[in-house]
Amino acid sequence: RAVALVPVLNLIQPQDGSTTTDSRISVAGQVYSNQPLNDLRILVGDHLLQASGAGGDAGYSFQFDNYPLELGANSISVRIESPGGEAQQTLIVQRIDADLPPAELEALAINVLRPLAGTVSSSSNINIAASVSGGSGALNFTVGGQGVPLSQLTDTAFSASTTVALASCDGSVQTVDLVLSDQAGQSLHKSLELRCDNAAPVISLLQPAALQADTDNPVAENPLPLLGEVVDNNLAGLSVNGQSLVLAPTGAANTYRFEAQLQLLDGSNQLEIQAWDKANNSSSLGYNLLADLGLELTVLSPVDGSEFAYSDQATQLDVVAQAVGLAADDTVSLQLNGGDSQAMALDGETARRSSSAQLLVGDNQLIVEVRDAEGQLRARKTVNFSALNSVAEDLALASSSPAAGAQATAPNEPLILYFNKAVPLDEITLDISQSVHGPAYDLSNQRGVGFTELPEPELVQINIDRAPVVGSRA
Repeated sequence: RAVALVPVLNLIQPQDGSTTTDSRISVAGQVYSNQPLNDLRILVGDHLLQASGAGGDAGYSFQFDNYPLELGANSISVRIESPGGEAQQTLIVQRIDADLPPAELEALAINVLRPLAGTVSSSSNINIAASVSGGSGALNFTVGGQGVPLSQLTDTAFSASTTVALASCDGSVQTVDLVLSDQAGQSLHKSLELRCDNAAPVISLLQPAALQADTDNPVAENPLPLLGEVVDNNLAGLSVNGQSLVLAPTGAANTYRFEAQLQLLDGSNQLEIQAWDKANNSSSLGYNLLADLGLELTVLSPVDGSEFAYSDQATQLDVVAQAVGLAADDTVSLQLNGGDSQAMALDGETARRSSSAQLLVGDNQLIVEVRDAEGQLRARKTVNFSALNSVAEDLALASSSPAAGAQATAPNEPLILYFNKAVPLDEITLDISQSVHGPAYDLSNQRGVGFTELPEPELVQINIDRAPVVGSRA
């Protein structure tokens, strides 16, 4: 059974904001709906109308004659009620006194009803529907240089529908010219941008690599990091197991990267990646993943997403992992930035190693693995962290407390400075000064005087510019 859709209302007459001397006018328009005519209620103000027409691409037409107008601004509301929902438009018509000079000739107008702006079609044959109005005498309407027959809606408004065939369906923008002219020599030009795309997005799963469809794929990492790319020039979205992901441009044309962490259950798991574009072309990848979660592996150091500072004199990276459920002959190893595998020393369920592998300034990746006596992978954990060379990095003030620009700070409040790297205290020189301008009370005459004998404090003007502040460092 077809789903009832919200109707589309197109008011053709009168024009919103128009001016007339008539005390009564006609209100006309079209309704596009997938519902039968008897299921539609058309109300112009409080008046119920009956539409006509065959529906479909041509829609249903309606017209209400002799709609009364008051002098001044008149608000006209048209509402469509249907099983699929309501559509409503309100327009303003200004009625002026008939003794005023006549209004100028109504300007030509082209109102494109279909396709909507930004629509991408999966077919090279695209239907264009429009309403045209205004001008003087007979109207001539062309689409892409070809004449289009007009169906009269009102005295000055007409509907038009035609199909154009695009030269290509590669997703590129193709322009079609719409031209409306009248017998008075007026003409109106409008450019319509159309796009056709019949190619589905191309999905590539980069990590984990070498997964096979229609078979069980053993995986040893939970959550499982997913990394991939999708290529499409009109991409609309991508999801993993029904959850939409944020896509990041890669720099390559029409190519986007996606990342996710897939939480696994012990045993069989489904992985489905779907991508779709604005023309409703879609593609998908599906895999069955087999997870053995009897071994719980956790990397304690470095922490995923952390920042590691090192110097030229100390480039060792201390790696600590915990493996709960190790067998007696299992081994634990690490791999840094795709380098050689390095065995980790085991102490019960804790594995350690100080890796001397070269760190990269910026992004680094550490992989810790557990394998059995036959070399089969039992568990894997991936940790991404960043590194900076503290020697090469210029010393900079990261923040302070109180923050710069702080107001209403308490007297004698300590000033705490945070730097972007460690620095010896004896290498820090602080030059702190204060500037104070404005009225203040001089309390010097309050010292040594009893409470009942206190004199009035004197209000004085203070002007201090960059006076040194005495304090101590810690």
